[in-house]
Amino acid sequence: MVRPFLRSLFLLPLRQRLIYLALVLARMLVSLFDVAGLMAVGLLGSMLASGLTDKRSATFAGFTVSIESSQTFLLITLLIAAFFLTKSFLSIFLLRVTSLFLARVEGRVAQSVAEHIFSGGLSRVQSYSRGDIHFAVMGSSQSATNGLLLTGSTILTDFALFLSVLVVFVLVDASTALVIALYFLAIVLLFQLLISNRLRKLGVRQKETSIGSTDAIYDLSQAFREVTVLAKNAFFIQKFSHFRTHQARNTALQKFYFGIPRFLLETGLMIGVIALIGWQFLRGNLSDGLVTTGIFLAGGLRITGALVPVQTALANMRIDGPQARVAQDILTTMKNDAGAQGGFRTSQGEQPSATTTQSSGGFSVSVRDVSFTHHDAEEPTLVGINVDIPAGGYVAFVGPSGAGKTTLADIILGIHLPASGDVLVGGLRPEVMREMNPGAISYVPQSPGLVSGTLAQNIALGIDPSDIDDEQVWRAVHMAELDGLVAGLRDGVHSSLGKQS
Repeated sequence: MVRPFLRSLFLLPLRQRLIYLALVLARMLVSLFDVAGLMAVGLLGSMLASGLTDKRSATFAGFTVSIESSQTFLLITLLIAAFFLTKSFLSIFLLRVTSLFLARVEGRVAQSVAEHIFSGGLSRVQSYSRGDIHFAVMGSSQSATNGLLLTGSTILTDFALFLSVLVVFVLVDASTALVIALYFLAIVLLFQLLISNRLRKLGVRQKETSIGSTDAIYDLSQAFREVTVLAKNAFFIQKFSHFRTHQARNTALQKFYFGIPRFLLETGLMIGVIALIGWQFLRGNLSDGLVTTGIFLAGGLRITGALVPVQTALANMRIDGPQARVAQDILTTMKNDAGAQGGFRTSQGEQPSATTTQSSGGFSVSVRDVSFTHHDAEEPTLVGINVDIPAGGYVAFVGPSGAGKTTLADIILGIHLPASGDVLVGGLRPEVMREMNPGAISYVPQSPGLVSGTLAQNIALGIDPSDIDDEQVWRAVHMAELDGLVAGLRDGVHSSLGKQS
């Protein structure tokens, strides 16, 4: 259970890790206000008990105060309120800062996961289903950051509160404090032992049902025409319904398990109060029993308030652990790759080599000893391919289906990365050429990929809508001989192609 949390923690960059630990430490230190507040409660209880026996002073934990003036009671009461109010305000502030910090971390982690998936060539993308990708950048990234790290901070903070309250109990009655500590810890451990394995399995099922339902909807959306013509809509809807129903059931079970700790701890607190009252009155006098019971009531409420979130957080951690593993594995791979290469590899700084061949007719292409195997294939698709294409030349790849024509074209484009060998376009690797000379490599696919938005946004692919030059868009339309068609659209090049294009 702790391992997924520690893994997420140590995958953070050092600066983010230090900020996180500083915020957790600050939240733990705020628990000292609870200690001061409970000490004040104990002192007030001692004053009230002393008043019952006509004493003129009261002593608690080494502090002695006069009880002859009602102003003393008012002062102690105000101090109690001040301590607990200050603690509440600081806790709320630090929780907000921690939550917003982890939200920024989650955004960066999701970006890193997406960059890894889409920067390793087409083979890496094809190794994931649409549901896998959606889950990795959304659900798993959230579980690895806000899920585990925020949960971990809650456990550490509220456990510090538990220990702080226990210190006050020790000052009042060490033997009673030991019994109380063991009593509440037994409740926590019993709950964890009963449901921990169920929660872990629930986390695995949540991951599987999330991916399955997403895949079903994406498949139906992408192949809607074919599925509708074949009257197979019901099959995909049923497939989606199966996963989505189980996902809803898992979510309901998760909420059910999260609600159990409150009832257990509240019941445990009431049973403990009754038992403590009986015990104190059997072994002491009325005034001692009143002070101890008062402290237990106030401290028990604080312990219950701390252990309910701890129990819920522990349950969350068991559920988030399996779901966080996808993002954690990707981040670990990126970290290992960066360490092996002395930093993240980038093509931005690479300069053209002396072998760069460029003419007004374009760039030369050189393919040397290229081999490639698809991620799900046992046999290689290409073995030892050598091709030279002069600048301005034309070459056709001809062969039967499955011979590797498209794969070779994808390798020249830099969409696939060869397992061995080299590909140079104008003396540079294709991915470097794309970075240094955007648009120098063009591609006309059999089935063009479209993005949500307008015709202009699809023509000027990847350019911010505010930076699109309409004249250049119309020039492209004219070159494609689509002037008449586009001019007939209500909004011309700014006509929407639909949400799913």
